[in-house]
Amino acid sequence: MRKPYQARRNRTRLVVLSLLVTTVVAVWRCYFAQPPATTESLYPGVRYERRVWRKPRPVTLHLLVIDTRTPGLRFLVTPPDNPGTDRPLVARTTSEFLRERGLQVAINADFFYPWNSDGPFDHYPHRRDPVTVEGDAVSEGVRYATRDAKWLETLYLSRDNRPSLAPPKGGVPWNAVGGHALLRNGVAQTGSAYDKTVADPRTAVGFSPGGDTLYFVCVDGRQPGYSDGMTLVELAGFFRSLGVRDAINLDGGGSTTLVVADGKRRSRVLNRPIDQRFPGKERYVANHLGLYAMPLTTEGNNRR
Repeated sequence: MRKPYQARRNRTRLVVLSLLVTTVVAVWRCYFAQPPATTESLYPGVRYERRVWRKPRPVTLHLLVIDTRTPGLRFLVTPPDNPGTDRPLVARTTSEFLRERGLQVAINADFFYPWNSDGPFDHYPHRRDPVTVEGDAVSEGVRYATRDAKWLETLYLSRDNRPSLAPPKGGVPWNAVGGHALLRNGVAQTGSAYDKTVADPRTAVGFSPGGDTLYFVCVDGRQPGYSDGMTLVELAGFFRSLGVRDAINLDGGGSTTLVVADGKRRSRVLNRPIDQRFPGKERYVANHLGLYAMPLTTEGNNRR
């Protein structure tokens, strides 16, 4: 016969276990629930939008709309740490890059190597490990990498903030990063089975005809219920819906990160990166594309 105190102890254990499971489920649902759509003016000429879809799968997309004609705007690609070497950069997070350079906005940029991931404690790179990029990389007139594959494209940004997928005539570009073309002159460059079927986190940049408007896009992914990511075909279609005719897909997956300044030398991550399968963890990457902007006046700050 079971003793009374044993029965009470078992009931207590069941209650505690039930409460624990309920709490874990509630926290899980809260963390992986999709946030509401929102729009916020961050700086003069810079607007942030968060867009949310439930079908055909959960997608949370972060969009920066940048008016390149706005006074005070200036782009910066990560400068080389070790110029003239075969690994000219040291790995850092996008937040670190933004804080180090006093920027207002930053996203991750080129695909890079070496890189491997065999678990949370067995991966490369770690912080400040030497790395290089696969595509073109130019920082304020200093070229430190050239594309090593024909399938890579280059986004060029001139001194006066004009974007282009065509190299400038004569001389070294002012700023440049590399990736895969999504749209060129309005024609989608996404035709493979992978492009149509694989949904992942994405970082991409597109621009309007004439280059007056530049779009930074970061799509979260690999987080069921919150955001599964986008295929490249879907991403190209999204840019088309914005009126974009030229767009480039940068490094994505666990590298995808969008950061803005939050006070003096502080940063705020607007998306939810997922490095080493840990939601919210930033990856150490090779280079980045950043933006300097002027402060926003109180009257100009609006959020919906």
